[in-house]
Amino acid sequence: MLTTGMLNNWIWLVAKRMDGRAVASQFGSKAKNIENLLQARVANSRMDMADYFDAYLDNLPPPFGKIDEATRQALIEELIAAAQDSGPLSLFFIGQKIAGSNYPQATKLAHEFDALSVRLDDAKTNDSIPAFITALLDANFLTDDYWRCPSTETDMRLELCETDDWAIVQTVIVRLRHNCILSIVALWDLEFCASAFDRFELLPLLLHLAPKIKSGLTVRPGNTGAEITFVIPKGYKGFGDLIDRPMSLLVDVNSCLLYYREHHRWPERSPTVAKSAEILGTTQQKLAKLRSSRHRMTATQYQLLLNSKKLGVGDLMPLLAAAHIWECLLFPQSSGKGRGEKKAMIPDEGYLHFWKKHKAALEARGYVFDGNIPWPSFWARPPISLDRPADDKLC
Repeated sequence: MLTTGMLNNWIWLVAKRMDGRAVASQFGSKAKNIENLLQARVANSRMDMADYFDAYLDNLPPPFGKIDEATRQALIEELIAAAQDSGPLSLFFIGQKIAGSNYPQATKLAHEFDALSVRLDDAKTNDSIPAFITALLDANFLTDDYWRCPSTETDMRLELCETDDWAIVQTVIVRLRHNCILSIVALWDLEFCASAFDRFELLPLLLHLAPKIKSGLTVRPGNTGAEITFVIPKGYKGFGDLIDRPMSLLVDVNSCLLYYREHHRWPERSPTVAKSAEILGTTQQKLAKLRSSRHRMTATQYQLLLNSKKLGVGDLMPLLAAAHIWECLLFPQSSGKGRGEKKAMIPDEGYLHFWKKHKAALEARGYVFDGNIPWPSFWARPPISLDRPADDKLC
């Protein structure tokens, strides 16, 4: 069944994971009231918007401290203005700007996704597949790249235009949303690196947090697109034997960044759990739980972890957000029981395609990527595509 916010509602799941609290407890109100606010049904809410944001600030957990009254009122006014004119995805990026990090092009693209999602919701409410399809095809920002199926690499518009079945439409929307997520994260990646790591060589940093295959792992021939099937190795105990998961990679990346900050050079190899615990100033047991997602890495937990080295979370928040995006939207999946195989979504090819397109567009707008400090060589991702014949499709 199609749900509201078809191309943008995924951000709520990511935001909830990053916060770690139930939505109602974030605002100190009933969940239904919060849903009305977040879905722009303000008239149905039982509280004034200013009261919602005031309650949200009151309920922020430590180590996010209290702010003075003048700053609080100015912040509430800014949040209200943003909430009235924005959808959920663009509001997420506007929130980054309010917090001090500006990503104008990613915010602009988010507005496009929000506006299109509203039109799609209207067509679904009216049970009109023709209107739904028209809204999609009339969205000029959805270039050919968005319509390439991430599994079969075929043009999804052909499938969409031939159907009068909402189930088929749902299948197309799921795949289209996958591409939309890759696109906006890739654009955010570029703007993030241009501001936070402008002295470093440009690379798709947020992609590094996506699921990554273990070296030497056998990939079943015939894989295409993002969905990769792995042969289960002898002694298999779980997905950790097949791929590095996003939260594990997040810990590795932050360990390397803090090591570089202290030593002005990268470590010679990817830090072990013991070395990462030493760098981050925490215990191996706690770090192992964060890496495996047995303990959720919330924004509060992330702040506490980085504060152990007197480094704030603000400029590094995209790293945490990207890890949660990949964790909840790509990982893990199973290819079935008893087949000796597992599968996961490895987004490298599609992501890099959007990343290169956005990079060219940003450079045409005057963005300059001229950093020269190299990144760790051990961050390189395996070239999966070399093992995948293009003539053997896997749906």
